[in-house]
Amino acid sequence: MSYRSKQFELLHLVHAFSQLPAYGGAMPRRLLILDADLVEEMVRNRLLEKKRVSPGRTMLPQDGVALTQLGRRLVDIGR
Repeated sequence: MSYRSKQFELLHLVHAFSQLPAYGGAMPRRLLILDADLVEEMVRNRLLEKKRVSPGRTMLPQDGVALTQLGRRLVDIGR
């Protein structure tokens, strides 16, 4: 798998997770099993943005990522 396809895989993964209403459109960072450097690079390139995730009233907020407008456009193109 090429580096580029890993980026698209990550974009699609975050997009799919963003459909779950309990997480407010973000994916908890701990669920990202892909390379942490890849996530950071995609944040620097404005494909993803860092976000706090509050999954419920009894759970503590966590770091997460969400798609930016550019990231959403790339997901739509890749379909």
